[in-house]
Amino acid sequence: MPAIQIGKHSSINYMLVKVTTPDPQLPEQWIETWTGWAQVHQVGGGQLTHVTVDLFLPTAENQIKMHLAPFNESNPAPTLNATVMVAPTAWDATEDEASLVAVDNAGLVWLEKTFPGIQGQQKFLVLRVDCGILNAKLLRIAYQVNVHSKPHSADFAEIDPTDAPW
Repeated sequence: MPAIQIGKHSSINYMLVKVTTPDPQLPEQWIETWTGWAQVHQVGGGQLTHVTVDLFLPTAENQIKMHLAPFNESNPAPTLNATVMVAPTAWDATEDEASLVAVDNAGLVWLEKTFPGIQGQQKFLVLRVDCGILNAKLLRIAYQVNVHSKPHSADFAEIDPTDAPW
């Protein structure tokens, strides 16, 4: 399973909206949105090839949102609900035969990793995309991720452009 380096993202946009209700008894909630493009460069031959790629959700160039790991009863995962949209945006046929590039499935997973210069294991959201490729090279995908969450604390950390989710 390829993991895409954070330096392969472009047109990165991140937005956090605090949602309040007129009822003071209801807790505040957040909607976070990530959009962008990522270079995936995956090739499929003469038989349909299934490839799963993992991508960081950057909040700015070479920056991701990190949560102290692990999640447990006293430190629960903040995610309540999410929607994901992914589409292939650039590909190249590798044969004169029929070619196909498709996104079969996409979703979010929490991963843990230790980063140089950052203490301890960190958790972060990763976009996992399952692709189907036939006689083509998938060059880029576009994505939009919306996450409905409880308010939570997290750090925004600068990481090396060659870092990948694992």
